[in-house]
Amino acid sequence: MITFKNYLIRYLNDDEQGKVIRNVKRFKSFYRQNKNKPAVFILLKAFDFNLTEEGDAFWQEKLERINDVVVMYHSVGTIKSIIPVFKGNVIGNCYFFDVNGLLIRIVHHSR
Repeated sequence: MITFKNYLIRYLNDDEQGKVIRNVKRFKSFYRQNKNKPAVFILLKAFDFNLTEEGDAFWQEKLERINDVVVMYHSVGTIKSIIPVFKGNVIGNCYFFDVNGLLIRIVHHSR
């Protein structure tokens, strides 16, 4: 899973990192809370792309760099969900499990 921290370091150059920092209110606090969470979801939640001077197209191009499989866990350590991400979009089948590890739902996303 590509974390927000790894995304900032490995996928963005210094100028692009600066633009993320400038657009996120209270960046230090936001970063501390979200650095180990999935990059694709954190970047989408960080700020409204349309309200930045760079515009939506600039940020969508940055999201397209993310190809990942996001695995989220319940607090007891069992898998909660498996979500495939291709070019910044959720694709294919997403699998959701209960606390005991039993499959409870499959959601299909098409491009």
